[in-house]
Amino acid sequence: VSQQVTVSATGVHNAPLLTGVVLAPNPAVGATRLQGLEDGSIVSIHDAAGRLLFRQTTHGTGDVVYRLPPGIYTVHAQNLRGARRIWRLVMQ
Repeated sequence: VSQQVTVSATGVHNAPLLTGVVLAPNPAVGATRLQGLEDGSIVSIHDAAGRLLFRQTTHGTGDVVYRLPPGIYTVHAQNLRGARRIWRLVMQ
């Protein structure tokens, strides 16, 4: 028995990759740093279940330090031009 399946995606946006931004250390103990963000970038942190824990718009450029309890997180960053990047963060 053969079956044909058609899969289509809706609402998928091919955003450019956010470059020049680094999340380190990763894995981390106690704190991690997001380096190289532009002014006005949006950063959000989600827990392993996908729940939004934190969201901020950056003011100025430079580094942002996050202190998080042990766990697995996803960190989303997007600049004003729509370039984005997602990291898997492990806090020990």
